[in-house]
Amino acid sequence: MKLAFLMWLINLPISYVLRMKLLNYAGAKVNNAKIRRLFFLDHPTRLSIGDQSFINYFCHIHCGDYGHVSIGKNVFIGPDVKLCCVSHEVGDNSKRAGKALSGDIVIEDGVWIGIGSIILPGVQIGTGSVVAAGSVVTKNVPSDVLVGGCPAKVIRQL
Repeated sequence: MKLAFLMWLINLPISYVLRMKLLNYAGAKVNNAKIRRLFFLDHPTRLSIGDQSFINYFCHIHCGDYGHVSIGKNVFIGPDVKLCCVSHEVGDNSKRAGKALSGDIVIEDGVWIGIGSIILPGVQIGTGSVVAAGSVVTKNVPSDVLVGGCPAKVIRQL
């Protein structure tokens, strides 16, 4: 089945169970997770989601040609969050978007990512951490901290 059609099916008002089964059919590894509608994913075979995780409306997971996204168990991802495994080096002034770069994104167990946050390539978010709403995460996040801002910085230990 073509990916575009599968993504269309996944975004219909269907049950969480059917959505999870369709994602697994498309090649993702989704284990007892709840994913809301209006969800974008470009490469299902590069996504794994752990048990009891939840992804809210309007989330985008962009793996590009080489990146992988791994979401642990008991993770809560708020609405309009973007996980992007691809970017570019800064090129010269004739073409600022230089050489393409990619990096995996790893979100460990128990993480909460607030509404509108953006997670960039190569980032690992440690167990039990919280990413404040609207944050742009450009570097690894240790376990059990609250990060926020643009770029995200540690605000406090949890």
